[in-house]
Amino acid sequence: MIAAIPLLLLQAVASCASYVAPTSLDNAPRAAGPKCVVYPGGYGIDDSDRVLDAFEKCGNGGTIVFPAHHVYNIGKRLETRAQNAFVQLHGVFRFTPDISYWANNSFPVVLQNQLTAWHFIANDTVMEGGAYGQGGIDGNGQTWYSWSKGGSNTPGRPMSIDVYQSRNVVIKDFTIRQPQFWAVIVESSNNITLQGFLVNATNTDPAANGTNWVQNTDGCDTYRSDDIKILDWVYDGGDDCIAFKGNSTNIVVNNVTCTGGTGIAFGSVGQYPGAPDNIMNVSISSIVTLPPTYTGVGLGQSVSSGVYFKSWIGEAVGTPPNGGGGGTGITKNVTVKDVSLTGADAPVYITSCLSYELAIDPTANPFQYCNTSTYLFEDLSFKNITGQTTGRLGATTLTLNCSSAAPCKNIKFEDYAVTAPLNYKGTSVPTNSTIAIACMNEQNVTGVNCTQIHNPS
Repeated sequence: MIAAIPLLLLQAVASCASYVAPTSLDNAPRAAGPKCVVYPGGYGIDDSDRVLDAFEKCGNGGTIVFPAHHVYNIGKRLETRAQNAFVQLHGVFRFTPDISYWANNSFPVVLQNQLTAWHFIANDTVMEGGAYGQGGIDGNGQTWYSWSKGGSNTPGRPMSIDVYQSRNVVIKDFTIRQPQFWAVIVESSNNITLQGFLVNATNTDPAANGTNWVQNTDGCDTYRSDDIKILDWVYDGGDDCIAFKGNSTNIVVNNVTCTGGTGIAFGSVGQYPGAPDNIMNVSISSIVTLPPTYTGVGLGQSVSSGVYFKSWIGEAVGTPPNGGGGGTGITKNVTVKDVSLTGADAPVYITSCLSYELAIDPTANPFQYCNTSTYLFEDLSFKNITGQTTGRLGATTLTLNCSSAAPCKNIKFEDYAVTAPLNYKGTSVPTNSTIAIACMNEQNVTGVNCTQIHNPS
């Protein structure tokens, strides 16, 4: 029977249309080359070699099909290459929960000394997951969540997929459940569209006891990449919904729902001295943030922020991933509009005082470095930002915590209508609990009325 054949190689018939580069999402291209239909080997069988073999045979000008309702056990790191190809991942790649293997054999990612389980390297290629919630990745994340126990950037956890050194790629209608670490990173790539993604990270280990054990389950991070579109996403997890790392340019984000976690992040940036981080020309629109869908995700059962910007202190303290600082660069020409916030602690904020020094040394005083960052935030525009905070930060609905060494410049607000609940109780910043718009070292801010604050020494 055909279902028992792990890999089926079919030559396309002469009547097949020739390949059309993916310039549109309306019609997925059909390559005129060979076609591989891949079936899993069965219970307990590692399907990694079947996957690699299919990309080798049909990844250049062909079609690769992983049929729906099949689960593929992935027990080895994947580096797949595609050129002018069409990939139908209607089944599920389930990564094995072998912590020792993945921690020691995953591909390195330069950023923050991280790892990835799958290098997806492609040009002029479409990969799609079929019906909503159907095909994609199962990272077996619970094993990793219970192992790291909420630790920040615990070494060894691999990202689920790295769109790496790729050009002209569309990935659409794709689901990533229980990612091991970040679900997606777009690294060193150009003209990438990610549309119709569902990312869900849910902890079921009661030992978490109300703390956030799905930390570092970002939906998508961009790094050293240009011309990226992130469209029609639904994220439910415990960290950044979308995050832009250094040298991410010309990015469009539209129609994204962030449930739980920390919202949409610019950064972190400025972590590495001598390696400038630039984020430029970013358009964000139609964003909804919602509280977590279940208790036990931590973060006070809220979304910690809506849209935020974070640069490291100007002094290098410790080593990445949790240490660093002293880097330079600029975030410039950013437009954020039509954002609806529900249950956010800090809806919009900028900080130039990022440091995890207290996690390294509980007796440290990182606030002494808050005015040392030379990283620049300029030409930021916010329009039609609505909602209500949790009140955990008192009356504060907007914070611009900039460095005196590099003041934030030219920040425009229009129709900024975020309020605090009438019965707010400020606990995190009690000294500023009655301040609605808290600003420090800002220049040419329009559309809101700033009240000056100061960092603790």
